[in-house]
Formats: sequence, structure tokens, C-alpha cells
Amino acid sequence: MTEEGKVFSAESVEGAIDEGLAALGLARDQVEIVVVDEGGRGILGFGGRPAQVRLTPLPLSPAEIPVSPDPAIAEPEAAVDDRVEEVVEPPPSPEVLDRVQLARSVLADLLARMGFEVQIRTHQTEAVAGEKEGTLVLDIYGAGADSLIGRKGETLVSLQRIVRMIVNRRMAARVNLIVDVEGYKQQKELDLRRLAERMAEQAVKSGRQVVLEPMPAYERRIVHIALRARADVRTESEGAGHRRRVVIIPEVRKEG
Repeated sequence: MTEEGKVFSAESVEGAIDEGLAALGLARDQVEIVVVDEGGRGILGFGGRPAQVRLTPLPLSPAEIPVSPDPAIAEPEAAVDDRVEEVVEPPPSPEVLDRVQLARSVLADLLARMGFEVQIRTHQTEAVAGEKEGTLVLDIYGAGADSLIGRKGETLVSLQRIVRMIVNRRMAARVNLIVDVEGYKQQKELDLRRLAERMAEQAVKSGRQVVLEPMPAYERRIVHIALRARADVRTESEGAGHRRRVVIIPEVRKEG
């Protein structure tokens, strides 16, 4: 993404902002928002145009940017506090190993500067359809680590954003990674999958759509993925901004 930001479009300004924030993995207060085109409905359904907004990530404050010399990144173990341990499973390829070492080094350096004595365990998830490889997960364990989660996971999201930004810049490529604390996100995903299946069964039995509570983009994605293999329901997202939510719709069976 360029310094000028990226343009996103949707039926409404709020919808375009929501799509942009979801794509960038940022919160509203972490970007500069410029309305490029408020859009228009047209006349009798003709001549309408989508709303467009430009989102530009705000720069990090000096306190947020860890200062690590390049030699420390080339040899990540030298930059990592001895108190931080790493468990990598399964053994990655050399290319992935470089990425794991860099991501772990960046996160460990941040946590050490914040005064945390923790362990970082890393693993890679299985790739889903349309992805070349799975997601790199850096899971933090240790005394006081749960304070990194924050209200509704907001602190964890901010920490993940900083790590992603630094790693992406150092690798000169987009690295798909997740920062977790003691399996918090893993348990959250499991709970969401169970909720999705339970609500899907309810939709099928009642023959009526089920509307879930508003969720952030990454949680909505979990619900969509959890149900996409089912032939008896389909999912859609509706609403805008913080009110965007998943709707589970039962599929009508065709007779004969």
C-alpha cells in the first residue's frame, strides 16, 4: 500500500470505511479517512454509483516503533531476551524459518521493552482454499500476559498490527501472521465455530434466517468459513461499520 492510502468502495460511505478497515486490519482511529465520492442511488435504479473512501494508516509514534539494528535482525537470537523461549512445530522450510525468526524477534523485542517475561510459541495453521500457505501464529505465554489482550481484544489487535507492519517492511512482502495470548484467539475461534453451527441448525429447523450479533471483520470471516461447506445454509454480511453482522440463511430445497 502506498503512502497516499488505498481507495475502497461500497454502497455507502460507512460500508466502504468498514470494508477498508477489515482489509487493512486496522481500527477507525488508526487511519486517516477521506471521502472521495459519497456515491449516489441514481434514478429508478439507473445511474447509481458506489461510495468511495481513501484510508491512509496513521504513522506510529516514536514510542511505538522499536529500534533494532539490522545485524540484530540478521541474527535474531542476539536481539531476543534470554527469558523468551521458542517452540516451532512442525519444522518449517528455510524460507518460512526466516520469517518465523524475524516475527518472533520483533515481538520478543517489543515485549521485553514493555517489561514482560514471557515465552513465545509459534506454529503455522493449515492453508485454506485460495491461500498458498497457512497463517503464522505467535502465541504469548507467561505471567501477566493476559493483560496484553485488553478490552474485547483491542490491545492484542494493536500489538498484532505493529508486529505485522514491522515484519512486512523488513521482509518487503506481506506476511500473514497472528499474535495471540495463551490461545485466546484460538478459543475464540472455536467458540465462534460452535455458535455458527448451532445457529445454522436453528435456521434450517425454523426455515427462517438467523441474524447474529455485530462482529468485527475477522470474527465474521470465521463464521463464513465455518459454514461455507454446508449445502443447507448460506451466509451474508449486512449492516455498516461497527453494526456489520452475519446473517445465516437456510437454502430452499428444490423438489424432484
